[in-house]
Amino acid sequence: MKKKISFIFLLLFSFSFLLFACNKNENSDFNFRISKDNDFYVVYGNNDLIEECVIPKMHKNLPVKAIGFGAFINYINLKSVTIPDSIEKIDNSSFYNCTSLENVIIPDSIKTIGKMAFNNCSSLKEINLSNQLTKIDYFAFSNCSSLTKITIPNSVTEISVGLFTGCDSLESIVVDENNKVYDSRENSNAIIETSSNTLISGCKNSIIPNNITKIEENAFQDCKNLKNITVPNSVKEIGDYAFFGCSSLENIDLSNDIAKIGSYTFKDCSSLKKIEIPASVVSIEREAFLGCKSLEGIVVDKNNGIYDSRENSNAIIETNTDTLILGCKNTIIPNTVKTIGSESLVDSSLKELIIPASVISISSFAFYYSNSLESIIVDKNNEVYDSRENSNAIIETATNSLILGCKNTVIPNDVEKIDYLAFAGCKTIESITIPNNVTEIGISAFQECKNLKNVVLPNGLISIARSTFAFCESLESIEIPASVNYIRLFAFSDCSALKNVTLSKKIPEIDRAAFSGSTNLETITYLGTKEEWSKEEKTDAFERFIGTLKIKCTDGEINYK
Repeated sequence: MKKKISFIFLLLFSFSFLLFACNKNENSDFNFRISKDNDFYVVYGNNDLIEECVIPKMHKNLPVKAIGFGAFINYINLKSVTIPDSIEKIDNSSFYNCTSLENVIIPDSIKTIGKMAFNNCSSLKEINLSNQLTKIDYFAFSNCSSLTKITIPNSVTEISVGLFTGCDSLESIVVDENNKVYDSRENSNAIIETSSNTLISGCKNSIIPNNITKIEENAFQDCKNLKNITVPNSVKEIGDYAFFGCSSLENIDLSNDIAKIGSYTFKDCSSLKKIEIPASVVSIEREAFLGCKSLEGIVVDKNNGIYDSRENSNAIIETNTDTLILGCKNTIIPNTVKTIGSESLVDSSLKELIIPASVISISSFAFYYSNSLESIIVDKNNEVYDSRENSNAIIETATNSLILGCKNTVIPNDVEKIDYLAFAGCKTIESITIPNNVTEIGISAFQECKNLKNVVLPNGLISIARSTFAFCESLESIEIPASVNYIRLFAFSDCSALKNVTLSKKIPEIDRAAFSGSTNLETITYLGTKEEWSKEEKTDAFERFIGTLKIKCTDGEINYK
């Protein structure tokens, strides 16, 4: 995934430079760039309105041997491409996001298909690969959501990961029986590296053979129609992102010999209901089950020496450190747990949270986007945290910092800080009053509280941090107290219903992007006169609203300019 994101940035940077170096053809649909040795041309598109493309075989008496990096990127009208038998390479992202592309004729001269070459060609149903093809690079056909079948020729000797991520309709994967590097043994509907018994890529109809030892990273990523899969006992490792985004996956039977579950392996498998961790598992990497919001049951084999689910807790607990690393909507935290780990209960559908007296550490990312929370109670004997005054919150006792709230939270008057992400993603909260003792609200504290309509800020507040109220789509107005000195980056970004901001006579320093995306802002209510407004040092945060923004002063109205 990280490789994919980095590559996109490189693509955007490089594409314009490459086209600048091209020579125009008399055929205005194409540009050409001469090779380093001046012995062939590389072709690029020059008309993004074309629907049919027949790439020429020759240009200026030299062969055209390659389709260039990003050559036809974002040609959304392109439906058909005919490639001549002079072409040997389809370079990285050549047909990236050609969403109307239905038909590609690939001649036997093609030896290499580059990274993301056909990524997001969502109308492509079938493609016949060259019999001379040797290499298919990273994510070459990812997000080809209409692709139903693929046959890998016997000539292919190198296939990188992520080949069919997001290919929702893919039903059949066949490797030519004469291929010496890869196979699709036992009608598995998968690509398997023969020598290592590693499953490289699968689809919704894949059956994992009993002699597979590893499921490669990204193997089933974004296979949204995969519902059930059995991982045989021969499998020792499941790679990063292997089942990431398999949103229909309801059941998975893990191998009894599996040792490692990689990072993000089952992330966003939003239909997964139950997990059973075998005794053999010694490593569960970061965010392996994040976003599995339908999880109801979690069981760790009692013979596992690294992890446990003590006291029928419906959780994964690291035994030696007493750290809860994963919970679900039915989790009950045992009184022996000392640490609630990072992202352990993120978006878990948990409704009632009870923090036992034993807990001494809670990660900043432990609960964010816990949208279903209705009740929060901290054991009265806990020495580090409390939920004073039936506040329905977790408060760090020594610092009076509220670190987690929910839709039923009432913030006590002695709280001094609302911590980082404290209410983030709480889509059911509609109103909040923050008491005057609060001087600091942490980064993203109320981010994506999409139904939050009313906020009363405290008179002692010093600054509004980055992204504090970002994406609060129902917030219509906000009054900034006179005590506020700074409004930081994206503090109120994408608050699409925000129409009025009230400022005191002393205008705070407002970051230029503090209100970015809040495009419906109509008025600033200024608690001073027009003359006082004219003397204030103006912020450039509202420049985009020049001509439409009204300033309502105590003695009349003026236009922002």
